Amino acid sequence: MNVRNDTLFMGYYFGMPREEFYDHSWKLNNQKKVVQGSGNLSVRYDGVTGLGHRAHMNYYPLFYDGKIYKMQTAYAYNGWAPWNHNLWSDSLEVRLLKKFRKKYPKKFIKMKHPELGKTAYIMVDGNKRIAIYRKGDEKVVVNYLDLTVSQKIKQE
Repeated sequence: MNVRNDTLFMGYYFGMPREEFYDHSWKLNNQKKVVQGSGNLSVRYDGVTGLGHRAHMNYYPLFYDGKIYKMQTAYAYNGWAPWNHNLWSDSLEVRLLKKFRKKYPKKFIKMKHPELGKTAYIMVDGNKRIAIYRKGDEKVVVNYLDLTVSQKIKQE
């Protein structure tokens, strides 16, 4: 792959060293842009816009050789509850996909996720793969993967 697309969001990028990730997250926290998240995705961003309702994103990267190669994110509406069907993941997925298609026009294809075997919307641009899929009734996952590092890991 000759084309590199390492930019993720909020200043994060593929290849960012672990220590720089923590320093950058600390800086964003001091600026009141992010807070401690919950579960495995331990950074929370409440400034998500353009989804029709207030939403948040939790995220956390995976590292290889001390550098980011995968950024795992999960979006949910702030007012989600089992009885608020208009705030379920099916409508959130539609709105997220529309938002991502504005940034990456006509590049998302509905297909079976290669590792998970479930339906997802997937976009590949050079080394960057973005996969969008629902996780239960509440969340929509958006995962960014550096395919060059992923292939290297599979070969080890």
